[in-house]
Amino acid sequence: MIYAKTYIYNDTKIGLVIKETRDDISWQEFDVPSPEYLHLVNDVITIKTQAEIDAEKTLELASIVRRERDMKLKIECDSITTLIWNSMIATKQQEWVNYRQALLDLPLQPGFPMNITWPVKPI
Repeated sequence: MIYAKTYIYNDTKIGLVIKETRDDISWQEFDVPSPEYLHLVNDVITIKTQAEIDAEKTLELASIVRRERDMKLKIECDSITTLIWNSMIATKQQEWVNYRQALLDLPLQPGFPMNITWPVKPI
């Protein structure tokens, strides 16, 4: 395990003053493509792989898409009052039921979250 006491980041390199034991102190440089590859916790630095970064970006995008979906559910679907619902014909009600379910099923789409098709809101 590498315990980093000081690190200096400059474009594509990180320089570390490292301690592998209590008495062993040395300097090492590592190539780092960008700051997003660095992960520092409790004075321990690890360099993330591209796969780890891609996974983090996918999780972040999934969270953004879910928030947008949740807003559509709240504003477009859940705001329909009983009075409005009862005034709709059965086919229009079914369109809204289908739309709401399609929004709920959005994360189940094969390309989620990178490639999704938003359902069309009923008129």
